[in-house]
Amino acid sequence: MVVAFAYALALVTVYLLLTRFQYGLYSLAVLIPFIEMLPASPVPGINSVTVLVGLGLVLALTRERVFVPRALSLGPPIIALLVITLVSWAGVVVFGRVPGYDVLENLFTIKRWFTFILLYFIFLRIREPESVWGCLGAIWLGVALEALVAFYQYKTAFTGRLRGTIGGNQNDFGAFLALYMIVGIVLFLQERGKGRKIAIGAGLFLAGFGLVYSLSRGAYLTFVAAMVVFLYFRARRAAFVIGAVVGILVLVGVNLQALFPKAAVERVEATYEGRDMVYVPQLGMEIELSAASRIFYAQAALGMIKKSPIWGVGFGTFVHRVQRYLDPSIYSKRNVAHNMFLQITSEMGLLGLAAFLWIIVRAMRVGRWLYRYADRDTAARTLGVGLIAITVGLMVTNLFGNRFFNGMIVGYYFIIVALATRILMTRQEDVTAKDLEPQGGIDTWSRKPSTLPA
Repeated sequence: MVVAFAYALALVTVYLLLTRFQYGLYSLAVLIPFIEMLPASPVPGINSVTVLVGLGLVLALTRERVFVPRALSLGPPIIALLVITLVSWAGVVVFGRVPGYDVLENLFTIKRWFTFILLYFIFLRIREPESVWGCLGAIWLGVALEALVAFYQYKTAFTGRLRGTIGGNQNDFGAFLALYMIVGIVLFLQERGKGRKIAIGAGLFLAGFGLVYSLSRGAYLTFVAAMVVFLYFRARRAAFVIGAVVGILVLVGVNLQALFPKAAVERVEATYEGRDMVYVPQLGMEIELSAASRIFYAQAALGMIKKSPIWGVGFGTFVHRVQRYLDPSIYSKRNVAHNMFLQITSEMGLLGLAAFLWIIVRAMRVGRWLYRYADRDTAARTLGVGLIAITVGLMVTNLFGNRFFNGMIVGYYFIIVALATRILMTRQEDVTAKDLEPQGGIDTWSRKPSTLPA
């Protein structure tokens, strides 16, 4: 049934992109969590993602160009990351001579990764602010439907952990919900209609259910980090009240574990009391193998970085080189660094890490300016806070996995950055980029800027 839905929605998306571009973008946004269900190669040599995003990009380029100040545009850092990635891949092809390295497979990996990033340039072509909120609603509909599918899986074929349909594993699914529940919260806060609030609230319940039963410890931390940031900017009094209540409950000895499902509690406790325990010298204690292997792989990544700090060891070569740094029994369990920062730095060096962080900084800047610039537009300010919170959550979740390589996760992120940028661009004042920089730390972000950067 889900596959049939994905196929039908893909056909509708193509039709709407060709006839009513704006509604085509809505449909594309809903489709993204289910895009893994589509045929791998509907056109020989070209997958479904390339067809849909390529069509959207071609049609977007025929529309009126949108001016984005250089200080707020993600274009330069995206291009820098693409160039560095291709140079890293080419270096392996020409000089690497890595046994077992699949040249074409890694090139297709790069193409797929940046295909989703191109969604940023497509959704920048949205014109009216109302359409921006329509796209956000479409994103939330996609998230809610994904959560509904996971709930159905729980009722019919639950095997211990929910994983949805977004591709990757249960941790990717948990990270997806942890990040984009923030979109539902943003829409819930700005919505005035009772019926829509109830619908959004129902979606939040389903997404929260899916997050809990993904049993992803990293996803739990991601959601907590994103919500802490969101409450700090959006409702500091509420954050204080919630913190005070939790503190009181802890002081009086209330068993907070009773508030969460047994499976989720056991998953967290398994970190220190699991069956497969491994001694980690760096910690001086035993922890569960899954958590321990991440530390060992991080140590291996640091070894690669030490060997080649500027250029890295080459895109896609981590799996081929890591066995030199690990015990064979651990190597057989995993093949990635499970930390996006270390993965990028080990394979593409400090140059790749700089480009990645450049993207993050630019996105945070857009969120900050939307939060402080749209002082009379509560909805826009809330979206700015949401973007900041999602960006912080993205950084946290990438400490525990390579989530930036998951197209569904990164696709929604770049769409949201584009939508926030588009709202910000409805105001046309100009200032220098120097005025963007906050002075003296995060608290000075309360200083309201007067105009946008040039």
